Amino acid sequence: MSLVATTPLLVEPNDRAVAEYALRVLAQCRFVTRASFLAALGPAGLLPAQIDDWVRGGLIFESKVRLDPLGSEEVGYLALTRDGARALASATGQRVEARTPAMLRRPSQKRGHDVCVGELGLAVLTLARERAIDLVGVECDDKKLAFAVTLADPGEAPEQLTLRPDAYLVARSAMGPVGFLIEVDRGTISPKTMARRYRAYLAWQRDGGPMRDFGVKALRVLTVVPTEARLKALHNAALGANHNRPSGFLLFALQDDLTVCTAERWLGPVAFALGTVPQHRVPLLPAREPDSNAA
Repeated sequence: MSLVATTPLLVEPNDRAVAEYALRVLAQCRFVTRASFLAALGPAGLLPAQIDDWVRGGLIFESKVRLDPLGSEEVGYLALTRDGARALASATGQRVEARTPAMLRRPSQKRGHDVCVGELGLAVLTLARERAIDLVGVECDDKKLAFAVTLADPGEAPEQLTLRPDAYLVARSAMGPVGFLIEVDRGTISPKTMARRYRAYLAWQRDGGPMRDFGVKALRVLTVVPTEARLKALHNAALGANHNRPSGFLLFALQDDLTVCTAERWLGPVAFALGTVPQHRVPLLPAREPDSNAA
């Protein structure tokens, strides 16, 4: 496939639907690895040469990032540019957000975190495209998710904190909407700091925050971690924050279990609820209900 400079989105008319979908997905996830993007969109008809055309045409930004803060290996990642957003908006008539040049030049450590967040969003969108789940929506921009929490420990003055989860997703189930606020951990924040964050989440839940702020009663906090050791460390920090009481509100899972290539694991027993490590795993997303109109 070669660059088609005079056509919308630089593609032939027969490829336009796939191009629109692929670029919308990239806009929604914000940052994803090139490999995952191809794994997710290849079955829909996206070819590597098309990505190359978009990069050369300025619609997509491509660079390298280290996903492991302690490692040296770099992987290629993609993001929609302002030109790409304008082209997609012109083609679809819908408003499209894109990363600013300043955001695209962020340091590698921050970018690595952004990519890990986008990978989760891409996995969920892939499940939705395959009709495995009934997705209401997914948000990967943490700036849109901030909310205030008041901590009031006995004998201490109330303290207001701001929580800003990395992502938010909602899917429909037979019992109503199921939502997750996602904390993507890369091992760079101390367990003590995370314990304070978990205390704030728990206080927010007790105060009716899920329904008040997001309109979803069945809302939980999912922490996604890079290793088993980190999972246990943050689980123990959260357990201490909850006075050693179990809770289904706080969940923990490994990043490698929730990728595009392992997306089906979202539907099975893949996460640990607070107080159950390492004995019992629980599913995350509800499978889509069968279509009653199907033959």
